[in-house]
Amino acid sequence: MNKTDVLPLVTQNYSASMIFITESWLSSIYPDAFIRLQNCFNVMRQDRNGSVGGGVCVLLAKHISYSRVNLDPVIDIGNIDVLVFDAYFPADKIRFILCYRPPNSSDRAVTGFKNLLRMLVERLDCSWPTVLLGDFNLPDIDWFTVQATEQTFHIPFVDFFRENGSSSSSFSFIVC
Repeated sequence: MNKTDVLPLVTQNYSASMIFITESWLSSIYPDAFIRLQNCFNVMRQDRNGSVGGGVCVLLAKHISYSRVNLDPVIDIGNIDVLVFDAYFPADKIRFILCYRPPNSSDRAVTGFKNLLRMLVERLDCSWPTVLLGDFNLPDIDWFTVQATEQTFHIPFVDFFRENGSSSSSFSFIVC
């Protein structure tokens, strides 16, 4: 079943106001109306440029105010798809960071991943709660002990998690 076929079911059965999608596979040939769901949602997308697949997308109920946060274009994050926005609620503001890291290990991918983690700490940390979520393709992390043995991607992410996932940090993690 295609993800676009499932979206109406999710919104009807779960009264979703926010839907986060990784590996959206969207490109410029698909207008936002393709996934807007009867105009009930605002659509934010970060399509993969230059190749097929990947991409991230957020459907946000029309009653939620938001502003997109632009990433620094100078920082090379490789082929990682990232979408950042602030959502405004009556009593709070929350920053959401949605990421998709494809499962590869090229030198550019390693550098991009480390740059992304550095950027999250240095440039995207803020005084309000921040939720980091997505598909990082890190299956070798033991989340019970928060340890990893794979050096290239897993250990840098575990270190990032340990340093920024404490109760004193504004980061919250939802990792797939």
